[in-house]
Amino acid sequence: MEEFYKKSGEEFVNLVFEMEHVICSPNADYNLCRPIANVTEFMQWLTKQGHHITIWTKRSNELEVTMKTKDWLKIQQIPYDRLLFDRPRKGVFVNETPANCIYFGSDDDDVYIIAELFKEWKEYVRE
Repeated sequence: MEEFYKKSGEEFVNLVFEMEHVICSPNADYNLCRPIANVTEFMQWLTKQGHHITIWTKRSNELEVTMKTKDWLKIQQIPYDRLLFDRPRKGVFVNETPANCIYFGSDDDDVYIIAELFKEWKEYVRE
């Protein structure tokens, strides 16, 4: 990890956790969800180490759902710095400029998809 800190120039890691299947077992009744083994303690340790935690859930941003989710996290003592809702389902995340994706496409599925779409677009604009 020391090498990571040197590369990033940061003393902490910005971690983004998915709620369903990572922090808790999914359940239509949010009150019946159960935390996944070791996650609470791990996230508490990360917080004590100074890392920043974002939880990004697929749950809707409706007030009732937001309140139930926040209450559940508080009851389970799961720490976070930021809570985001409406995570895209099966989204492709673009974290590189499309023109550069062709150079990095083999290591990351999302980058590969963007690289292929960019190639397809280049062919389209040539027509």
